[in-house]
Amino acid sequence: MVNGVAGVAELGVLTASAEEWAVAVRRAEVIGRLAREQRVRVAAAELGISRRQVYGLLKRWRAGSGVASDLLPRRSSGGRGRGRLPEEIEALFLEVIRTRYLSKQRSSVTTVY
Repeated sequence: MVNGVAGVAELGVLTASAEEWAVAVRRAEVIGRLAREQRVRVAAAELGISRRQVYGLLKRWRAGSGVASDLLPRRSSGGRGRGRLPEEIEALFLEVIRTRYLSKQRSSVTTVY
């Protein structure tokens, strides 16, 4: 046991320089505090969204101007049960599948592709 942590040799601690170790300790202090505070989890619960969505909002906030309009809801480009392609392309795919694949003389998937 080194510094109160069992198995540190397996984690590469013995090969880290003093400078690298200082960086790791500082990071652990900050990240550990964040993890204990569970701010992202609390924000997700408060907003009724997932943690992943909270991180997405943070990214948009940081990339934007830091104003409310940076966080306006966006329209989905698809989703479950809806197409993600323009209607013209979707219609073309359906026509090719209907005429070339779903016929009595069925072409192979490779040929249809």
